[in-house]
Amino acid sequence: MRRLALALILWLLAANAGAEGPLFHVVEVAAPGRTATAGLADLDGDGRADLYSVSLTGIPPDARRELRVHFQSPDGSFADRPELRRPLDEDAAAYDVAELDGKPGLEFLQLGRHAVSVLSLRGRKPVRRELRIPGDPTAAIAADERGIDRLRMARDLGSGLRLLVPGLGECIVLTPSGELVARVDAGHRANYYI
Repeated sequence: MRRLALALILWLLAANAGAEGPLFHVVEVAAPGRTATAGLADLDGDGRADLYSVSLTGIPPDARRELRVHFQSPDGSFADRPELRRPLDEDAAAYDVAELDGKPGLEFLQLGRHAVSVLSLRGRKPVRRELRIPGDPTAAIAADERGIDRLRMARDLGSGLRLLVPGLGECIVLTPSGELVARVDAGHRANYYI
């Protein structure tokens, strides 16, 4: 599949809501290989939803997984080519998109074997940090050969935002800065891998 039809990139033009004509614009964005996932999120902190996708090229186990970001321009359009291309972490088994630091712009999280990596694209400048998880590995034993799935790790538990990281037979609870809050025993080891 050489072209990715993104029905996700439909937006309503509020100024033209009462006008006749199309309410949505369909945009096709070319991508190499196949697309494992795609979504819209304000990644650079400018208040506009940016398009992110993960493209897979090659055949497992030698497949290459790449995060591709098209930042939305002030007129609501996206460039034909991604403004940011970055390989996923080799051991990334799942991802999430969440606000961790209270500043504009969501972060792209990747669940790995011993860490959650956090990629901030605030101001379109990539900054990566790692939240190391002490002890046993997470449930991300190996990279997902099918691509990558979204796993909602960031949760507001009433006492503030926490990262709930699945482990083998436990749930690891971290603060957004990576401080270990708890390791909650799930009673049984998982019989599946993410």
